[in-house]
Amino acid sequence: MIVDDRKVGCCAFEPHVDFQEDIREDGENSHLRGSLYIVTTGILPSFQGLGFGGLLKRWELLYAHRHGFTRVVTNTRKSNGPMIKLNGRFRFTVLRTTPNYYEEP
Repeated sequence: MIVDDRKVGCCAFEPHVDFQEDIREDGENSHLRGSLYIVTTGILPSFQGLGFGGLLKRWELLYAHRHGFTRVVTNTRKSNGPMIKLNGRFRFTVLRTTPNYYEEP
């Protein structure tokens, strides 16, 4: 995401993929036609709290809709309250909690 020639944030997708937890034996993510896996959504710290996260999330969902995806999935650390709240504003629901999903740190 670039605003006034400055990098503000970024996102990354994997098309036709479901949750990363369901990795196949060959190391690839499980395929699910019509599912868009949002691998990451991030806003640089100096730009957080200014509405860019909501703008980027709207763009992600518009991208999914315009490209025919019928399901959108993502993962978030339990400790990332702002992202959980943002996802909730866009009607994401918690499907499961996976202990030790993220490696430390």
